[in-house]
Amino acid sequence: MDGVGGRARSPEGHADVRRTPPAQWVRASDIVVDPTPNPAVRLAEQPLLLALGLYFAAFTVSLLVSFRVTGGQLVYPLDDTYIAMAIAKHFAAGGVWGVTPYEFASAASNPFYVLLLAAGYAIAGPLVWLPLALAITFGVVSLHLADQMLPRSSLVRLSGLFVLVILTPLAAMAQTGMEHTLHIALTLAFAWHLSIVIEKRKMDWWLVAIAPLLAITRFEGLFFVAFGALLMALRRLVVPALLVVVAAALPVVAYCRYPKAALFASCDVFPR
Repeated sequence: MDGVGGRARSPEGHADVRRTPPAQWVRASDIVVDPTPNPAVRLAEQPLLLALGLYFAAFTVSLLVSFRVTGGQLVYPLDDTYIAMAIAKHFAAGGVWGVTPYEFASAASNPFYVLLLAAGYAIAGPLVWLPLALAITFGVVSLHLADQMLPRSSLVRLSGLFVLVILTPLAAMAQTGMEHTLHIALTLAFAWHLSIVIEKRKMDWWLVAIAPLLAITRFEGLFFVAFGALLMALRRLVVPALLVVVAAALPVVAYCRYPKAALFASCDVFPR
């Protein structure tokens, strides 16, 4: 023992610098890390939930403002909604496609949406809330489809979904009770499966199934179907292009043959 510094010496006379480890020494294996992330971080990693929250918040505010003006009554901002409701009610009750129960009238360019309303009326009666419920639901479907199509980066998905909610604007379209949110959902689905066909260069039967729904939901959808068919034809995907065009045309022709035997009799594909 060195009398001056109190340090122990080895047999060879060198100072031994080793010290006793602390009594509370913690091994790495004893460290427990909480695997639960911060709730704020978890929420930021769920762009779809945030977008849905914004969508329902905007819709709720808009609906409450509307109720304040109308005295608590649900009033749709467009007369087109009431035209669709009238056609659906008469079709469900007596099979007459018209604004009156007496004769056919080509007064709607959204036959598939009217059919959905008619199915709902046949089951539950002519509920004034049904168009609104359908429009809200298809808005949610649109956001889900957009989320699936966007890159997996949380920031990109959040930005894209917020753009869809704000710039469309999705909540305002839902409040009309019209087919707009359904048309958005079908357009997104068609674009998604069109990209699959072009990328993989093989038939996707979902594309053929979506094309007629897109065309008959709004007749303007025929233009988008034609554009998709042109893209496929330019990529020498002639058979898929022809199938999509034929599939989209069939329900329009069927609708125009409904009133009379003569093709296109009393049928205005783009009613004013």
